[in-house]
Amino acid sequence: MDYKDENVIDRAFSYAQYNLCWMRKLAEVVPKEFIKFVILGKDKRWKEFFWEKIGFYSGGFGEKKKILIHTNAIGEVLASIKLIKLIKERYPDLDIVLSTLNIPAKKRAEEIVGVYKAIFLPYDIPVFIKRLFCKLDPILIIFVEIDLYPNIIKISKEKNVPCVVINHRFFPKRFIFNYVFPVSKEVYYGIDLFCMQSEKDSMELRNFIGERDNEIKVTGNLKFDQEMTVASSSDILKLRNSFIVPSGDKVMVAGSVHPEEEEILIGAFKSILTNMENIFFVIAPRHIERAGFIQSCAQKNGVILIKRTQIDDMDTIDKVNGVILDTFGELANVYSFSDVAFVGGSLVYLGYSFGGHNILEPASFGKPVLFGPHMHNFKSLSELFISEKAGFVVHSKDDIADKVLMLIKDGKSAIYNEFAGNAKRIMKNNIGVSEKTMKSLQPFLDGVNFN
Repeated sequence: MDYKDENVIDRAFSYAQYNLCWMRKLAEVVPKEFIKFVILGKDKRWKEFFWEKIGFYSGGFGEKKKILIHTNAIGEVLASIKLIKLIKERYPDLDIVLSTLNIPAKKRAEEIVGVYKAIFLPYDIPVFIKRLFCKLDPILIIFVEIDLYPNIIKISKEKNVPCVVINHRFFPKRFIFNYVFPVSKEVYYGIDLFCMQSEKDSMELRNFIGERDNEIKVTGNLKFDQEMTVASSSDILKLRNSFIVPSGDKVMVAGSVHPEEEEILIGAFKSILTNMENIFFVIAPRHIERAGFIQSCAQKNGVILIKRTQIDDMDTIDKVNGVILDTFGELANVYSFSDVAFVGGSLVYLGYSFGGHNILEPASFGKPVLFGPHMHNFKSLSELFISEKAGFVVHSKDDIADKVLMLIKDGKSAIYNEFAGNAKRIMKNNIGVSEKTMKSLQPFLDGVNFN
């Protein structure tokens, strides 16, 4: 890895050190969260979050055999939908428990057909993980994408429960609040199967762990199979109208924009407006609590934005230049009515743990994609889109403005059509990842007695 963070702990991985770090941080966090969420809080979901993060679950998990699929956030939840459908079709007597780390992701997980129960994964401390195992008694644990949990893996091995990592990008670090632990080969040895996103990821993993019994397969990126809820042209038009986009306007969507990128994007919006009429912006901040700042900053620059949550409460809406998406779970579908998209977390260096976001969401609708130079968490994807002329690397507000104007100022340019067509082709050529992953999982499930 070329990227390093000042909080990386360079010493070799140690379970004792790892657990001690967790305990120290939780000694600070848990009392505050207990007061905030349990004593003073009124939101049931935050109370649920508190108790489940320390391994206490209300209600039962039923009598059927169960697998645990862990998805960190909403992106991994969405990427898993088609695979969950395939698992339930082939093993109808198997219950799927889907764990995640935050409330928006859990809400979306609860909506997925085939998910028996959605939960918050406990902090990776032995006493909490043992509570989960005692309650759940899984026959298989599946991690989606990059994060590995050393204590879950260790306890799984003690209980002879196989562990599988799917949609994996090689990333031998484990994050605990602001600290980064290097994950040792020993932790990786506890994984029975790795389903990798690319050949490059596979080679990096093989070089790291050496010749072991772990099975390593290249199955591709599950996000190529992500199913969008907006499918028809009428659905897209209805969604576009709900964002008050004027008829005939071109639309630029800037998604997953981090705080360090907000003013750069607003500067780009201002420049585009100066040179192009009939353009409408949607900006989706990574942290929706930033919506007020973005609105104020944009207004100072002559760009009038309103919040998504304000639209229904306004009797009349004067001419605005765009909408700030201050809701959860809509961004993937908002790309459907865009003409060009920028995907954030990539324009400025944000440290080891951040390096771009999912560019497949706009690409799935055949949109040319702009992204910054810091895509180290999506390196294979960004390189693919650059080499196949489906995406542009941008470095500044002027660069963003220039690319947008080149693509859509005078209608959709020849370059626009070329890049949009290439994005569609990439998506078409990579479908079927869920099926490949399902075949790789079958040996762990075919021999199970579900009676």
